[in-house]
Formats: sequence, structure tokens, C-alpha cells
Amino acid sequence: MIGKRILTSLVKSSWGAARDVNQISITNSRVVLLNLNRFYSDNPTYNTIPQVFDRIGAVADEKIVAQVKALFQFNLSNDTSYFVDLKNGAGKVGKGVSPEKPDVTITMEADNLLKMFNRELLPTTAFMTGKLTVKGDLTKALTLEKVMKAAREAAD
Repeated sequence: MIGKRILTSLVKSSWGAARDVNQISITNSRVVLLNLNRFYSDNPTYNTIPQVFDRIGAVADEKIVAQVKALFQFNLSNDTSYFVDLKNGAGKVGKGVSPEKPDVTITMEADNLLKMFNRELLPTTAFMTGKLTVKGDLTKALTLEKVMKAAREAAD
């Protein structure tokens, strides 16, 4: 069970919840726990980096390309690089450096990429805390959320 102090801070930070420690009830704590479970998974969908990019490759199609219209380069901490071409044709995912100049270059730790795709780390949190750096068109980087959503929905 979550300690009362942690639960209190979570409840205080949630909108419309009781702001006084003495007003916390079982009902409020259940709501908070349900909201936490929405973002964190005990059973990760992706265990390796190749699984992530294989899934992106599986969901890439003309529809996603029409929505995203960007070429991404992922530079991971373990000197591994992948590119995701969601700009041309039906899309393409490959290991290594992109054959064309990417619209967006994303640099991050491999573990953080897994956490993002497993819903354990929100992309905005990763960006704001420096766990993820973006070079290039930031608006195109934000379209990556559509790809993540399509990949998760295909996995569910």
C-alpha cells in the first residue's frame, strides 16, 4: 500500500481532490491509484530496442506517413542508431544512419526509449528533464506520439 505521505502529495496534486490530509478517503486513494496504473505497466510490452522498432515498422503504412510526414533519426546511448522514415511511401524503419537528412534527431538512453514505449515515462517528461534531446523540427517530433499510439494499439 502506498504510504499516507506519498498518497497525500498525489491527492493534493490531483485536480478536484481533497486538499486536506484529514479529508483523504479510500475513494480518493482508489482514484489516484487508478490514474497511476494508466501510465505504468507491470507487464512491459517491449523488452528490447529491436522490438520497439520492429513494431513501428509493422504499423507504418501510407496512412501514418500521410499524418506524420517526417524522417526521424534515433541515436541511442549504446552507440546504436535507428531511422524511421515516415515521410516517403509506406514508411520504413532501419538500423543505422538515415539515408536522407532527418527532419528530427532524437538522442536518448536506450532504457528511456523502452520506458517511453512501455508507458513508464511520458515523452514530455523525458524532454523536460533532459532524458531526451531533440534536434530539428520540434512540431514534427510531437507527431511521434501518433506513432507510439499506433504501435501500442497494435500490441494490445
